[in-house]
Amino acid sequence: VRRIALYDGSAELGEVAGGATATFTGLNVTAPDNASKTLTLRASFAASVMDNQPISFTVFSATAAASGSGFAASDAGGAATSTTGDRNRIEVMATQLAFSSIPVSVVDVGAAFSASVRAQDANGNLDVDSAASVTMSRASGTGTVGGGSAQALVSGVGTFAALTYDVAESFTLQAAAIGLTAGTSGSVSAEVDAPSAFSATASS
Repeated sequence: VRRIALYDGSAELGEVAGGATATFTGLNVTAPDNASKTLTLRASFAASVMDNQPISFTVFSATAAASGSGFAASDAGGAATSTTGDRNRIEVMATQLAFSSIPVSVVDVGAAFSASVRAQDANGNLDVDSAASVTMSRASGTGTVGGGSAQALVSGVGTFAALTYDVAESFTLQAAAIGLTAGTSGSVSAEVDAPSAFSATASS
């Protein structure tokens, strides 16, 4: 959590740095006698977050001005934010695909190799709810990629374990899915596997 702000309707009452606890002082809030007052707590987050993480805040201490009425309890009722269902839960919404593991820099022509991709937002946070159907193809080069047929991501990630490339050259891969910006791998060199040297001795 980067910043935490307290609001009365659209009016901001105070804002403090994020942390395990937040203390707001000098507030001027009133409520009718024997009634309640609804305040809204808003939080902003740093670039790196965890998808589906629930965020809960609980009032553990409240102090009334000496000139006014007091609270029935020291925590003013201990109001807490709900985490039922999707309430107050971080939702990462993927906008792009990225390679989480790329092929080794050199592969053998026609031999199987693997590559993994993930669905993430602009800040690189994984969208664990994404089940996007991803295909793998050639982004650069002249050859043909095998083993790149569509497969659904599981918890936002997917591995193509049996990719092949049929031309000896440098190439890059592209991971694509509808609604997401395609991801491109780093350069990979496909080479013809050299035969192993051996010797033989003729006998009569």
